[in-house]
Amino acid sequence: MHVEVGYADYDDDGWSDGEEVNKYHTSPTSADTDGDGMSDPEDELTLYNAGAMVAIIGLILN
Repeated sequence: MHVEVGYADYDDDGWSDGEEVNKYHTSPTSADTDGDGMSDPEDELTLYNAGAMVAIIGLILN
């Protein structure tokens, strides 16, 4: 499914419906696609920060 990128944000999570489908692969009708209690943008930020921490720890240990 392809959704046109625009400003519609059906689930009001701060990501447009097009971004959710085409870029992040999350549901444009649910602000918490995976049901973990964190909004989709919060999940993305947490994953980004976790990846950065792993990289930093790797640099420290090497």
